[in-house]
Amino acid sequence: MTTKGSRHFTGDKAEAKAKFLVALAKTNSSVTMACEAGGIRRATIYAWRQQDEDFAKAWDSALEEGTDRLEEEAARRALNGSDVLLIFLLKARRKEKYADLHRQWHSGPGDEAIKVEVEDSRPTIEALFSEFAHLQPPDDSEEQ
Repeated sequence: MTTKGSRHFTGDKAEAKAKFLVALAKTNSSVTMACEAGGIRRATIYAWRQQDEDFAKAWDSALEEGTDRLEEEAARRALNGSDVLLIFLLKARRKEKYADLHRQWHSGPGDEAIKVEVEDSRPTIEALFSEFAHLQPPDDSEEQ
């Protein structure tokens, strides 16, 4: 346990990590709530994450598990009448069909505008007229 005013954890580190990870998955990814459940300060848990690669991987897995639980609950609520949740789930799972249109702006070095030149290979109306000017419509009066 971390004692009040102390910066050092004095309990069983392995047990504290395990309690934290279980709580993290159950609290749907709330680090603060998981720290409270394990009796660990946030600064301590983040230091452990930085120092212990296996713990960091387990933390990421617990976050995924918590996120899976959130998705399951969102799906349940969406199917029981929440149009907003239903829309979000469809947008997430069928992006090609339901996603919002996004525009991206690009810039060059130093945020300068990128100059793009596009050569239009389509003929203008004037060019078409001049190309076909020698053709004359049939004279309807000659047939009568």
